[in-house]
Amino acid sequence: MFPEYRTPDFGVPVGFLLASDGNFWITEDNEGFSMGDIVKVSPLDGTLLHTEATFSPSGATGAFPWALIQAKDGTFWGTTLAYGAASSGHFGAGVIFQLNAGLPPR
Repeated sequence: MFPEYRTPDFGVPVGFLLASDGNFWITEDNEGFSMGDIVKVSPLDGTLLHTEATFSPSGATGAFPWALIQAKDGTFWGTTLAYGAASSGHFGAGVIFQLNAGLPPR
C-alpha cells in the first residue's frame, strides 16, 4: 500500500516527479487557500518534508503550478496556468519557470 499524502492547506496534487534526491516533488493547486506550491514529500511514508516554492498572482512566476520536470543538471522546469509577468495592460496566462533547489544532477 502507498502512503497517504496530505498538506496542511489541502492542496490538490497535479504534477508528480521522483527527483534525483530520491524524494517526490509535487506541484499543487491550492485554489481557495493559496495559488499553488511545490512540495517535497518522502517516498517512504508520505511525510511533507519541505515546501520549496509558493505561487501568487502578483509574482513573476504566476499561479497554479502544473507541469514539473527535472533537467540533467538537477534544476526543475515547470509551467503555471495563470498570471505571471505580462506587459502593461495585459493579463499573464501562465509562464515557464526554472527552480534551482540545489539537487544533484540526474
